[in-house]
Amino acid sequence: MTDATLEESVERIERALAAYRRYRRRRRNPQLVTERNDSKDVDRSIEMLMPDTKWATPLHEIDSARDGPTAFVVAGQHGIEPAGWKAAELLVEMTPQSGTLVVVPRADQTAIEAGVYSGDEGSLNDHWRVGSEPTIEIARVIWDRFESYQPDIAFDLHSSQGIYKSGIDDGFGQALYPTPGRARDVAAAVVDTLNEEFVTDWPDHYDYIVGNLQSGWGTFFSHKVGGQYDGDCLLCEPTRRTTEDGRHPTEAQRIRWNLASAVLALDHYEMTFDESI
Repeated sequence: MTDATLEESVERIERALAAYRRYRRRRRNPQLVTERNDSKDVDRSIEMLMPDTKWATPLHEIDSARDGPTAFVVAGQHGIEPAGWKAAELLVEMTPQSGTLVVVPRADQTAIEAGVYSGDEGSLNDHWRVGSEPTIEIARVIWDRFESYQPDIAFDLHSSQGIYKSGIDDGFGQALYPTPGRARDVAAAVVDTLNEEFVTDWPDHYDYIVGNLQSGWGTFFSHKVGGQYDGDCLLCEPTRRTTEDGRHPTEAQRIRWNLASAVLALDHYEMTFDESI
């Protein structure tokens, strides 16, 4: 990563933190807060999910006011994976040229605020079983909003300690896990671009690959999208693993890989952004 690219990543993180500070100022108001950016003709709104509870968390809607796809992004299901929710917060600051972008950056506030993997009701990503209601209220609320938007593509942003199918460990990192159908082809195309343009100067086993299909057999959010909603979803997993010579992807790099995964995939669904990555 060049100095210029690193500076750009830091600037994006700072913008995301500023957005979060604005959210904190509004947190006492459970009503939908709407801003209009007339220069871009974009509506930005925030709905507080489960207000006045320890689960209170914002859902951001960015409506371009132009026809296009709807994308739904979930992040922050685990409190020790900031590359997921910070990438989602950067997406909130971006400006789609068409369609509607819906983002829940901090799905499990109890895990994030405590700095632990699992929150007060265990791992949030174990509460999405296909064919039944999600088993905790925050998951039910998020799934209700998901179904109301009927998105064309969904994302679940995480990070992992290990690397998937590396022969080194049994982690999930450096992989995009698609639901069956179109998402599998999109994942393959995005993986190629990530490896050519974003994941450079790393050992070969750090290259992204396409992970196993997210269908109806598990309890992940992506399983439920693929198995019950029968829709497109990508589970995105950059790695935190340290190399043999002591290097490890910085938080800024992992955020960038997650952000690039989502933005590159959205381009295949004809959602592009004013900002570059």
